[in-house]
Amino acid sequence: FSDIAGFTTFTDQADPAEVQAVLEEYFSEMTSIVFANQGIVDKYMGDGIMAFFENPPDGVTSAQTAIKAAKDMKEKAVILDKKYKDQKRFPFSIYVGIATGYAKVGNIGPPEKIDYTIIGSVVNLASRLQGFGDDGDIVVDEDTQFFLKDEFKIKSCGEQSLKGYAKKIPIYKIHYNKTS
Repeated sequence: FSDIAGFTTFTDQADPAEVQAVLEEYFSEMTSIVFANQGIVDKYMGDGIMAFFENPPDGVTSAQTAIKAAKDMKEKAVILDKKYKDQKRFPFSIYVGIATGYAKVGNIGPPEKIDYTIIGSVVNLASRLQGFGDDGDIVVDEDTQFFLKDEFKIKSCGEQSLKGYAKKIPIYKIHYNKTS
């Protein structure tokens, strides 16, 4: 999951045409990054993007491809931030939440409105994780950090209470300095 930080405040102060222009650029840029990393964009929800990654046949895990996409998205967000500041628009950054696990992918819904989507606890967890971070953070669950721990510095945020979860969930933030 990816979401624009401070977007509600921006929409409250901006003209709808300006909001649309920002969303179209954001969706276009970020969707291209997801696709370049063999991801699938499931849907856009307001200013959010829900995407998923399957394990590719080359032995790389979905966690590794998802984090590559997230890092690329964050780099693009820095470029958009500079552009929007030059245009006297709001500061631009994104939150990203990544969870690793099994989900159901397919057509969901009644015959009148079928939607191809992904569902499962891991989807809900990714959504909750992105809401946990600060501007610009990539927040991951324990399973994701397991696949990334040898490649990145990872900060534990401890076990946190997340809406809808009976037990506290171990949460981690990715740091961008490679350890090797």
